[in-house]
Amino acid sequence: MTEQQALSVESKLRGVGETIFTTMSRLAQEHGAVNLSQGYPDFDVHPRLIELVHAFMLQGCNQYAPMPGVGLLRERIAARYDKYDMKVHADDILITTGSQQGLDLIGKVMLDPGDVVLMER
Repeated sequence: MTEQQALSVESKLRGVGETIFTTMSRLAQEHGAVNLSQGYPDFDVHPRLIELVHAFMLQGCNQYAPMPGVGLLRERIAARYDKYDMKVHADDILITTGSQQGLDLIGKVMLDPGDVVLMER
């Protein structure tokens, strides 16, 4: 990157200001709330999870997951509904990469152009 390109990038970033992620993180911290806008767990990763991730990575499981989520995970989630006498098929379950993506998808699926969403804080 040339110096001119670096200055151009810097000048564009200067006008960005505080992002929604920074705002939400600050507000969550101020109010002692759970920050659902970003993945900031307040606990350490369980050692067994690290072992499993390592083992699966060595087996070549290091690519993007299928768009709706890994089939076995969706099947196991569907099976949990049995205890509530609810029949849910794994094909009706969608795994998202976080709450923001999930909420965005819910809005896109359930809302039509011109619909109004009211939220209470």
